[in-house]
Amino acid sequence: MIGIKTTLLTLLTLASLSAFPRTALADFMANSGSGGYYDKNTNRSHRYEYEVWANDDNTAYTLKVWDSRNYPTGSPYSVGSFESARQALDYFDCNYAHKQDICRQMSKSRRY
Repeated sequence: MIGIKTTLLTLLTLASLSAFPRTALADFMANSGSGGYYDKNTNRSHRYEYEVWANDDNTAYTLKVWDSRNYPTGSPYSVGSFESARQALDYFDCNYAHKQDICRQMSKSRRY
């Protein structure tokens, strides 16, 4: 009798596991940081915070950018989607940190 109960329990467990073959996973933060630039014309510093989020299988990355004064509770300025975390970071460096060498590399490769 115990053998039948054990076998039945095992079969029911296997059946329930096969009904849900994939557990839902959440996006995760792949990178975060800050950067900015100094505008000589206005004598003003611009500071930004960023987060790069990856989907559960690392095939898509989302860049979220905030003004440093509004991070983390404010709404992000920009939400962009990229094929890699490196592309997202390069986009941030070019568009928010004004790193001209990164901008030149991006324009040569035309990957964004």
